[in-house]
Amino acid sequence: MDKAEQTVDLNHFVGKQFTLTAVDSSKLYLVRYSADSGGLAFTLDGVTYAAVENPDDGYRSSMDRIAILPSGIEMATPIPPHVVVGRKQTHCEYGAAECVELIDVETGKTVIRFGTDNSDDYYPSFVGEFDPTALAANQSVKP
Repeated sequence: MDKAEQTVDLNHFVGKQFTLTAVDSSKLYLVRYSADSGGLAFTLDGVTYAAVENPDDGYRSSMDRIAILPSGIEMATPIPPHVVVGRKQTHCEYGAAECVELIDVETGKTVIRFGTDNSDDYYPSFVGEFDPTALAANQSVKP
């Protein structure tokens, strides 16, 4: 990890409200493992974070870290501001999880989910998901 890189852990997001304004999966070139890693970048309250997959796991995959990206970078998918709240997820379909869900406060739906599924298994899996259909702005208008 670059000495100048700042990181946070999953608990940084839990139980807090943020304003989500952008999402991007192409900004990972700004972090060390970009060529071999998946990940998801997102902007909350003007700070851009990147949940980065650990590329050294081989067939197994887990989240390596959550990096804070440099300020002022342009994100691929700006979105209208949406208030989200962070919730810790400790179980997934197949076992334990170490994930955070960012929930749209208007819809109650998960917009972003990141971390590690199956965290207690031999084959954990990195999670970096964005569901734009969960945003309040994308809900169908009822007459």
